[in-house]
Amino acid sequence: MLDSVTTFVRYVLDSIASGVTKLVPAKCGLIVLPPIKDPIILLSAQQLAEKIKSGEIKCVDVVKAYKQRIEECDPLVNAVVETRYKEALEEAQTIDETIAKELATGEKNLSNLPLLGVPFAAKDCLQVKGMQLTAGFVPRKGCIQSEDAALISNLRKLGSIPLVMTNVPELAVWYDSANMLYGRTNNPYDLTRIPGGSSGGVAACVSYGGSPFGTGSDIAGSIRFPSHFCGLFGHLITQKAVNIDGHWPPFSTEQSECLSIGPICRYATDLTLLVKSFLGDQAEKIPKLDHPVDLSKLKIFYMEDNGGSSSTPVHPEIKEGIRKLMKCLSDDYHANVTKINIPHMDQAFDIFLNTMKDKPHIPHTQKIANFDGHKNPWLELVKKMVGASDHTLPVIIVSILETCLGDPKSESGRELIRRGEIIQEKLFSMLGDDGIFIYPAFPEPAINHYTSILKFQNIGYSSLFSLMGNPITTCPIGLSKNEHLPFGVQVMASPFNDHLTIAVARAIEEKLGGWKPPSRVELKSN
Repeated sequence: MLDSVTTFVRYVLDSIASGVTKLVPAKCGLIVLPPIKDPIILLSAQQLAEKIKSGEIKCVDVVKAYKQRIEECDPLVNAVVETRYKEALEEAQTIDETIAKELATGEKNLSNLPLLGVPFAAKDCLQVKGMQLTAGFVPRKGCIQSEDAALISNLRKLGSIPLVMTNVPELAVWYDSANMLYGRTNNPYDLTRIPGGSSGGVAACVSYGGSPFGTGSDIAGSIRFPSHFCGLFGHLITQKAVNIDGHWPPFSTEQSECLSIGPICRYATDLTLLVKSFLGDQAEKIPKLDHPVDLSKLKIFYMEDNGGSSSTPVHPEIKEGIRKLMKCLSDDYHANVTKINIPHMDQAFDIFLNTMKDKPHIPHTQKIANFDGHKNPWLELVKKMVGASDHTLPVIIVSILETCLGDPKSESGRELIRRGEIIQEKLFSMLGDDGIFIYPAFPEPAINHYTSILKFQNIGYSSLFSLMGNPITTCPIGLSKNEHLPFGVQVMASPFNDHLTIAVARAIEEKLGGWKPPSRVELKSN
């Protein structure tokens, strides 16, 4: 009986969302976005660094190319919330002058830096010296940072240049990217659809060609959803390997252990370089990162859906894409591919909510009060209905859900938490140190604006794995035929086996094409 009710409710919500989709004309990026004309935009981070070091291209020209691309596209996409063009150009000029001297004298100081001169987009949840850090939260407008987050400091030391800050949902809570401070970010493939969240601004910017890579953070899917919706590679580095100092908003110590940091980029060939750079002087925490991987020796397990009725059915083209990928890995790489069924995956969202609430945590009612007491989320909902709240609907709904969620220490709550533990135990036992699990990141391509609330249960496709701490690479595997929307999969391994998921990502890029530009490409002739 309960399953029938759940199926009916999900059907009604999906039908409403489908109705919205039919009413809203698409704004396809191939038509509305300016074409990519500068070949610099299409270079990988690794290629950019090599060409800057050799003097083949000027770092100043790289920064100018990305600045121009952002100025062309961002008025339509609204991914960027703050820029540091002046400072970036000054830093680029210094790099060019130093490289010219080193090339003339044979010295090799800057030329040893792996990301020399490569610009990047920072998520508005990380401290960047001289920039605001708001997390899309109105009370934090004007909060200028006096120092860099540990991650930003790592990237600067390795030669990279922070170029822009990018949009997030309010307090980085939701899988869309809209807030009352900076507005709503659009998906570059279709401006009427969401880019994902909470790292949605980063993903949208990187996808349209506004940056070679960006900094992402993920505690329920915040790298994976945007990478899936925007056709990018996003990697969750094994949890606790990257220093999270300087990330805001704060979590309790226990919940922060579920926070993963990682890069979002267009090319899988950049992932190893970027993961090393994110780790900085903590590279020994992922000791196998440079180990060669023979895909024919891997055990690859996969599921096409969660087997339940509480979330949206997986889109037929995503299922078809997964089957195509499995055939490719089996036929071209001779990997051992097995379709499996892990019980209770359809309860992933409820497992995640109960497990997170069971940990000591900072309530969302306290966060929306700017850590000064608590706000009543029901009152905020009433205020929202009359246009008097300065909070977004998703953050209000999440606060209400947290308040109304049953006691995780109840019999039903403990059972859900236990099921999550069993799933993790089975998964890691199955994977060992030579296994890969492939699973949808979300059951459909990017959905329309204002419909994400109707599809909240779909968060379970990614959120469950935030509890496990293992490395996950989200990889694009295709474009929907009618809408030209990208979709991807999560590629997972057991903890500290980041090199395995990255190796599979590179194979996916090689065989399935990886990132496909959301706009036309019309390179200017030299």
